[in-house]
Amino acid sequence: GQLALVAGLALHDAVRGLAPAEAAPGLRLKWPNDLMIEKAKCAGILVETTRARSGGQAVVIGFGVNVVSAPEGLDRPVAALASHGVAATADALLAELDSRLIERLHQWQSGAGFAKIRVDWLAACGPLGQPVEVRGNTAPIRGVFAGICPLGGFLVTDEAGVTRAITFGDVEMI
Repeated sequence: GQLALVAGLALHDAVRGLAPAEAAPGLRLKWPNDLMIEKAKCAGILVETTRARSGGQAVVIGFGVNVVSAPEGLDRPVAALASHGVAATADALLAELDSRLIERLHQWQSGAGFAKIRVDWLAACGPLGQPVEVRGNTAPIRGVFAGICPLGGFLVTDEAGVTRAITFGDVEMI
């Protein structure tokens, strides 16, 4: 679960590295795997693991980024980086992302460095205390964003004042 946050932070770093200071002022991370501009999604990340032939584990991280344009007619707001002042090409973004992902993976060190990743991720997301609704395979949970747990789960304090870590679901900032 931590790798989605590591990858998201690397993508956030890459876009910030290519953008002029005034570009995409609402650029932020959304747990666990989206990059947003204000309330519009501009990128998604998918992390898949499998067993390697050697017996170890293999990880594939996929990034879908709306660099120049965004699809139309979806049921949610979407945005392209170019329409928010980030004039990078896909090749430039890929090169920057490659560099930033290597840096963040070294920092993460298979979880040993997640505490710093967590601090940086929280600095790049929406504010703590923001109202949220989490939808998963149970009834929706309404509450406030309370942070990220040490394992990478989304912390929500529900309407009864109980804080719990969510490891699966769609989070909507409300």
